[in-house]
Amino acid sequence: MALTPTKLKTFFPEFKDAGDPMLQAHIDASAVDETIFGAQADYAHACLVGMRLADTPWGRNARLQDKDGKGSTYERRFREVSRTFNAGARLV
Repeated sequence: MALTPTKLKTFFPEFKDAGDPMLQAHIDASAVDETIFGAQADYAHACLVGMRLADTPWGRNARLQDKDGKGSTYERRFREVSRTFNAGARLV
């Protein structure tokens, strides 16, 4: 499945007031490899989009730093899902 603005807002309702065209632009500007993330590809993609949106007015209240201050909550979630599917180096 492909990530859509509606699905993004299901994962992260804090972006419900952001316009769908703007959300779609950020979705289109980022991607994950579905062969790596499998069933979690949409969630991983949503986390990447969340990292991008954290720098927009819609993400200001949502870009909480994780407890060690090393990134947004979206970045932490992306790292977590990435570790689950990390199978070593891949040629891109």
